[in-house]
Amino acid sequence: MGRRPDSAFDSATPELQGINHAAGYARVDLGGWYAINSRITAYANVQNALNDHYNEVVGYPALTANFRAGVRLRIGGE
Repeated sequence: MGRRPDSAFDSATPELQGINHAAGYARVDLGGWYAINSRITAYANVQNALNDHYNEVVGYPALTANFRAGVRLRIGGE
């Protein structure tokens, strides 16, 4: 994501006053899945894998690295 216009609209927070652009950032996400059989699939995802600190919106820090995993079950069908 490149540098873009944004504003904190918050005159009560001195460190955010005068900011009119959000800094650019890059985020690395990883994910994959494995078909255990025709009806069961395991999956895993890592968002912000490099644990970078950035603001998607000025004044609101984005999540740090997070992990999600699970199993999908198919019921019915062929």
